[in-house]
Amino acid sequence: MNTKYWAIACIALLLETASVSHAQDPASWVLIKKAENSRTAKGHARLWALQVDGVHALRDRLGQYSVAIGPFEFDEAQRLIRQWKETGQVPEDSLLASSADFAEVIWPPGASGLLRDDSAAEQRPSSNEVTPVEASVIEEIALEPETETLEQAMERESLLSAIQVALSWFGLYDGGIDGQFGPATRQAIQDYQSQSEQPPTGYLTAFQQDTLLNEYRQNLVKVGFYSYSDANAGVKMMIPGALVEFARYSPPFAVFESSDERDIKLMIVSLRGGSSFLKHLFEVVQMFNAVPPGADKSIGRTSFQISGRGETSSAYATANLSNGRIKGFLATWPTAENELMDRVLPIIRSNFRVSSDNTLDDLAEGGFVSDAVDLLAGMESRKPDENSSGFFFDSFGHVLTTRQAVSNCDLIRIGSEHDMILSESGPGPVAVLAPVSELSPIEYAKFATQSPRFGESVSVSGFSFGGRLGAPTLTKGMIKNATGPAEDEQIGSISVDALEGDAGGPILNSAGAVVGILLPGEIGGRQLPDGEFLYSGNGALDSLAAAAGRKLNFDSGVAELGPNAISRLASDITVLVECYR
Repeated sequence: MNTKYWAIACIALLLETASVSHAQDPASWVLIKKAENSRTAKGHARLWALQVDGVHALRDRLGQYSVAIGPFEFDEAQRLIRQWKETGQVPEDSLLASSADFAEVIWPPGASGLLRDDSAAEQRPSSNEVTPVEASVIEEIALEPETETLEQAMERESLLSAIQVALSWFGLYDGGIDGQFGPATRQAIQDYQSQSEQPPTGYLTAFQQDTLLNEYRQNLVKVGFYSYSDANAGVKMMIPGALVEFARYSPPFAVFESSDERDIKLMIVSLRGGSSFLKHLFEVVQMFNAVPPGADKSIGRTSFQISGRGETSSAYATANLSNGRIKGFLATWPTAENELMDRVLPIIRSNFRVSSDNTLDDLAEGGFVSDAVDLLAGMESRKPDENSSGFFFDSFGHVLTTRQAVSNCDLIRIGSEHDMILSESGPGPVAVLAPVSELSPIEYAKFATQSPRFGESVSVSGFSFGGRLGAPTLTKGMIKNATGPAEDEQIGSISVDALEGDAGGPILNSAGAVVGILLPGEIGGRQLPDGEFLYSGNGALDSLAAAAGRKLNFDSGVAELGPNAISRLASDITVLVECYR
């Protein structure tokens, strides 16, 4: 309805009320909203009907659409519109109109008789106040399922959900965004009304609705939300443009860097893969430095979620697997911006949609971005507090390492990708690690049946430089004091030019069989001479493995292997053990 029509309506109304008696106009309406079309009029009427009684959507004789409350006797309508304007219950530009001005009632169904039957006083709202509508009444005026199209249903739910979203934005509502006005929503409305110094009825007036939604829209403008569609990633979502801006593709991520000093970052994730890829992504995301170590995390077969707040940074990540495609997003921000992100995240989360099967790894394969998928996407990853060595000792991925390397760790990981748990660690210097999830190593250690001899040449495999070389190094050494057959004689010494990072690595003989595990250069506060290390022999390792319910694989083979063969074997069984505290 345009401005010209409203002016004509006002003039016509004044002329009519000057020449016609009130008794001749028993059916008057309070017009509270103009609408561009019938669908919009019905949508607004459904929304207001949750708050007040007597709301209808109508089409007038000029083909325009309105939302109005009524019908009333003329005198009563005049009194009510003055009262409602004074209390802010209807917009200031609300007008009076007659039933004669309208051609039909288009909503709710079955109310068309109100324009033709002036005797239908029982159908008119109370003249004393705008009465809240109870749930039973809402059900009565709702469209029947067979008469409501999918488009209408979606619009109705979005209008009802808008109030919940707005209340959530202002921190008043933390329930589901479902368009159902239950006790939690009513309480949130009461809180909003109290903050606005209005009677806390739990039912928004039309004026309060408009005020709430307008305040919400103004806040969205400040954050700069806009609808973003990424054909390469195959997703659609809302992006807070005042906070982040697109920086680059780094498959499988689309990276949005902070657009101001708040240092908020957002990444869309989109890649092909199954549950194993989903799990790997779940592990990689936790490695980002901005993700707090103690974040809440959960993963299932088709989705995961990570949410955490640390002393300096906070993060939220989610991804879903469907039809062989993994899609989601990760947001990180300084803890100082928690309040802002508490408002922004629900909007991003609730508007995230998959639009196609396209994934960002298609860009990598097409050579448009890089030669390979980069799961770290240039993000600063979290660094372990301590690195050491260990080695696989069975086909199920169990690992032997030093107890000192894994004591007091919140998270233990091998190779920067597999989470481990402490399975067994007795009073001795060695510990057994078990994989959190299924793990099948390429190779695992075979143990010598005989203890090494004094002066025997051996090799120590370990990550001498804390993993910076990307692979273990092999260092030649010589047995100084061999271990004995008894368990209490299973500590020997070895002369080897090893580094602290080698501790926990396997000691192999010339046949490639493990004869022990290298222990740290300092044990119990005692520092060994340079080039001298202790090692724990196979007897003690076998007892420890048995205590963990595992078995060592002993091999009596004595055929010597060449240097390259031993190097390959050592590389396959040796792992980098990372401790995060």
